[in-house]
Amino acid sequence: MSSANRANTGKKRMGGSPIALPHMGKPAETLGLRDRKKAQQRLDLIEVAVKLFKKRGYEAVRMEDIASKADVSTKTVYNYFPTKRDILIEFLVADRERAISEFRKVIETPAGNPIDDLVRLMEADIGDVLSPGERALWLEIMAVTVRERGDERFRSYRHMFTSYFETLLSHFQAAGKISSSLNVALAAHIIHIVHSENFEHFCMEPSLTVEGALTSARAQLDLLFKAWSDDKAATGARKARK
Repeated sequence: MSSANRANTGKKRMGGSPIALPHMGKPAETLGLRDRKKAQQRLDLIEVAVKLFKKRGYEAVRMEDIASKADVSTKTVYNYFPTKRDILIEFLVADRERAISEFRKVIETPAGNPIDDLVRLMEADIGDVLSPGERALWLEIMAVTVRERGDERFRSYRHMFTSYFETLLSHFQAAGKISSSLNVALAAHIIHIVHSENFEHFCMEPSLTVEGALTSARAQLDLLFKAWSDDKAATGARKARK
């Protein structure tokens, strides 16, 4: 995918998916006027806070700063979010749900090469995380997900993304493009770990471009697939000796 298309990928993240995931409440059309206003206020506060986090850094922003920028009282902010951490969590939930449509595009339109499509899925996950402020914000989000590893929402999203890797691998296994003996569930888990480490490194290194990160990912995947192919050959040789 060209860099221009990659930039558009992040901007086009939208909701909508048959996959069952936790949501942030009732659909807006089922709420009364008062509840719709409260829901909109919540979204407005998240938007204001995230912009401040990206501009000043997460640690430098106080709840009072968010209130001032949103033109509400500090008490109002605390009524919606007891801590800044809660704002990060809700931002992550919203971002993951917006990203689902991009993930599904990759799954539903495979290009024909396992590594190419796995890299496309990784690229869709990076999305529009480009600026130093955005990368710093995602480092904070990753720290929260580690501390809150038991949170059901985080487990759901990790499982969701790993399942997309598994779906791609199963597709190519059925098409005869990867070994029929490959444990696709385990392989998907390994690939997810590799991608998570790569994304963290990408966020920590402002000079690293998306293209550079994806080139490294492609090399890693190539190495993994060669190892898995060699393992199949070694297994066959052991059986032959018996």
